[in-house]
Amino acid sequence: MVDSRNGLESMWMSSENDFDENVRYFMLSGENIKIQRINSVFHVFYPAQNRKLIFTSFVDYIVEILQIPITSTEFTTDQFDGFFDFVPFISSSRQIRFYGDTGMSVRDRDSVRNIVNPDCELTFWPPIQE
Repeated sequence: MVDSRNGLESMWMSSENDFDENVRYFMLSGENIKIQRINSVFHVFYPAQNRKLIFTSFVDYIVEILQIPITSTEFTTDQFDGFFDFVPFISSSRQIRFYGDTGMSVRDRDSVRNIVNPDCELTFWPPIQE
């Protein structure tokens, strides 16, 4: 989720699924990236093998070029190997949520806490069993 200077928020989601309405295509490193907007939600469709390049490029574009802070981020961790690699890119978010079928370990939670801004509100679902 991003805040604009006038307080409006929009949310970006990424997926490997496909829709065909309200779509724009962009080229990034030779890959066709599809972005679909539904109300204030932006869905980003990408090839899974280039996930990190695409994610970091969009974060850089939003934060550095457009100068819009990313305030809230949600990760669906199921079948998303290496999602911890993305945490440093959104470490200044005010809120980060992790959702999945399987809970995170205490070690993983502590690792995330060491990376993000100390004021960041973290949510883990299912809850972590201590």
